[in-house]
Amino acid sequence: MKQNHNKKIPAALIETLPNGIAAENAEFIPQRFADSTHDLWRLKSTQDNYFLKVCSNTESPFWQIMQQLFGVDLRDDIASFNALYGHISSLTSLKIPELIQSQSSRQHGSYILTPEVDGSVPDNSKISVGIVEQLAQHLANLHQDRQDNWGLIHQPIYKSGHWVLRLIDTLEKSAHKWGGDKTTDNAYLNAALDACKQLNVNEFVPMMPDLRWDQFLITKNNSELILLDLDAFVLAPRELDFVLLEYLLDQQQFECFVEVYSEHHTIPELKYARPVYRLLLFYMEVLGEQDIDKWMNAAHRF
Repeated sequence: MKQNHNKKIPAALIETLPNGIAAENAEFIPQRFADSTHDLWRLKSTQDNYFLKVCSNTESPFWQIMQQLFGVDLRDDIASFNALYGHISSLTSLKIPELIQSQSSRQHGSYILTPEVDGSVPDNSKISVGIVEQLAQHLANLHQDRQDNWGLIHQPIYKSGHWVLRLIDTLEKSAHKWGGDKTTDNAYLNAALDACKQLNVNEFVPMMPDLRWDQFLITKNNSELILLDLDAFVLAPRELDFVLLEYLLDQQQFECFVEVYSEHHTIPELKYARPVYRLLLFYMEVLGEQDIDKWMNAAHRF
């Protein structure tokens, strides 16, 4: 689909921006992915530049499943981002851009305003040992914050006993809605449902189900990892992080990650978690993979 590179910020939204931040010469940044959640503008000023992210799409499989499983409605939850940013900032060792303002409004638009940060999206083929070590320390810090309830970080209303029940319901509905070849998909679904019966989950940690390298920036000297996108943070089982990491890390990176992470926590057992969370992440289209056989049979690293 051709993008409108001259797309304008809604006039009603401009009126809600903080004093001194002008939007007259806003530069629209084309979306990198067809299912991107936000429209993005760079707001230029004589002092600083800012990024304005306006929520424009929560109909992707990812956000539908986020609502189905975790109770997340991004357009409404942006109103709580001050608390979210503060909480994650207190836990992580990574730099997080300041949240200048966030607004949740069906009428004027839900948005996030942050300063522009110097850096580039990490190149998957050039992730240094130092960057992997920072990711491992970041997750180790987050995993120290263990909660009995799960869901929204600012309002975790679900008890541990709800996890498997909601997970099974989400998998079954997702398979019906987004499943491809019924014979193949049903085999993976049945295996996941059987594995669900073996899950014993009673602790939940802050995590991003869309953990990818493009959610971060690295500084120009390739030395510092910056956490850029906090939209999808929820309280979930830490095993979900590790299932996702099997796709994110190659063997050398995995060994480096384990060395740092193991200084703080044991590595969780994924025997039953892997078939369940791999299928969940496949339906969420976290990394965009469309071949379910390739996805479900990826290498085991943990």
